[in-house]
Amino acid sequence: MFDWSLAKVALDLPIILVDGLNSDAITDVIKQINLYAVDISSGVESSKGVKDINKIKRFLLHY
Repeated sequence: MFDWSLAKVALDLPIILVDGLNSDAITDVIKQINLYAVDISSGVESSKGVKDINKIKRFLLHY
């Protein structure tokens, strides 16, 4: 597990998070640092390579 408090030293830099993110995994991170972008591609799949529209909607509505 990554220590997100370490990212606070880069608050003035554009931060892009990637790799298996979903709405549950990113909630606390968004509160701690200013994100430029997130890659949620694999985090919104129902199975490998298959996007789940409900997971996508849930993520977008949450943020």
